[in-house]
Amino acid sequence: MNSQPSSLAKQQTLSEVIELIYNLAEQPSLWPDLLSRMNSMMQTIADEEKLGNISITEETAKIHQMLLPHFERSIKLNQKIFQLEAESHAISAILDRLPLGVIVTNSDAVLVGMNAHAKALLALNESLKIEDGKLVAHATSDTVKLHRLLRAATTAPVSPQTHFNGESLLISANNDIPCSIHVAPSAHSNIHSEHNLAAVFISSASIQQDISIDSLQSIYSFTLAEAKLVQALLQGSNSLSDAAELLHVSKHTVRTQMKSILEKPIHTVKTKCLKAFCAAPQRC
Repeated sequence: MNSQPSSLAKQQTLSEVIELIYNLAEQPSLWPDLLSRMNSMMQTIADEEKLGNISITEETAKIHQMLLPHFERSIKLNQKIFQLEAESHAISAILDRLPLGVIVTNSDAVLVGMNAHAKALLALNESLKIEDGKLVAHATSDTVKLHRLLRAATTAPVSPQTHFNGESLLISANNDIPCSIHVAPSAHSNIHSEHNLAAVFISSASIQQDISIDSLQSIYSFTLAEAKLVQALLQGSNSLSDAAELLHVSKHTVRTQMKSILEKPIHTVKTKCLKAFCAAPQRC
């Protein structure tokens, strides 16, 4: 007489157990809840056996056979999640070592993530900020330009044939040192994503850049003198005059070196962003 309500209760408990099994893949802390539900289910089976309705051995075997595939899938999901999280942490560590701020947004400028350098830049410079979850500039006109670049970057076809490396922008707020910004697609032609993303590379003299002369020479093919000049600018020299004084050379010499830097071909997004930074008005 009570077999139907009891069966429905078991079915409900079984559905909850299966849901918990899959939730475990992402939240191992749910193990106590799962064990509690399974214990409750086994207690129900034991009570029914006392009434002579079922055999606990047969019913337990059925449940184990039913749950085993779900546990196997959950374990595979957990392994995949662990792998993706490890890769994400590794990528974040690499981005945090870059001498540029990196912010990733979608086409609507909604923040997806940023590296440590970008967080420091936003804290020290009012030119850019996160407002209601979106990346905006201090001036409305700059925000309009920035959002236009983000839309362009997220809608541009990305393939070896297009060679679209993005666009640059210089923005400032009040008396703040301007930020040099380069917006580029973050997608790859072989990677399909539900939402196209854009990478915003930011540089500003408001925060010192820690990059070695050897790295500048290796990455950008600078001469030793050019690398020393760029390092001085990255580490806080507010003008070529300041850099010349720091390097103990004439202003004419650093102007010649800067001209050589800006005439170098643009091979990568990083090169273009660095050149935009060096070409900022306050550097002249």
